[in-house]
Amino acid sequence: MFDASIVINYSRQVLLLLLQNLDILTSKFSPTDFKKYMLPVLTSSLETNTTSIVQLCLKSIPDVAQMIDFPILKSAIVPRLKKVYVRHDLVSLRLETLICLAKILEYLDKWCVMEDVFPFLVEIKSREPTIIVAVLTIYRVAFLHKKLGISRDALATRVIPHLLQLSMDNNLQLTQYTACAELIRQMITQLETEQKAKLSELHNETEESA
Repeated sequence: MFDASIVINYSRQVLLLLLQNLDILTSKFSPTDFKKYMLPVLTSSLETNTTSIVQLCLKSIPDVAQMIDFPILKSAIVPRLKKVYVRHDLVSLRLETLICLAKILEYLDKWCVMEDVFPFLVEIKSREPTIIVAVLTIYRVAFLHKKLGISRDALATRVIPHLLQLSMDNNLQLTQYTACAELIRQMITQLETEQKAKLSELHNETEESA
């Protein structure tokens, strides 16, 4: 089994070369060999402070995410993505981190998204419009994805309040605000539909037991 703590001390030149040829290397490896030889390259690249390597790694991860087992994504990749965001101040790198996270969301499960990703989004303090839009994108992907989705409780108590807060930022362009407002409306509509169905079900059960 892959050890999530493994970080190999490759030189920057070697990491860069491996990442630049990741598609070729991936095509040559079986899933087992990929896990053995290439996952340490990805985790080591995310740990480095060399911006160019981190950026290339962030762009590469979505392309190979289907080859990474969910437990490894959850324990080795997602935590490191969050650390990359916190460790680096460069807005463009933070943006690429969120874009990477959005692209691999479909390979996670609902509870990982709810417990590991959403709390991280709430902790993001940046009010750069591009960062806000990236956060919005992650929420949208989770909300619309059939396998994921967002529960009624999470919508009502966590997600919608957070989106309302983000939508009030005066740095947003009109189109960005409109996209945020539209997603909020979709979420409220679904929340209303589900809550009505739940109340109707409870009412019918009460009548039947009376």
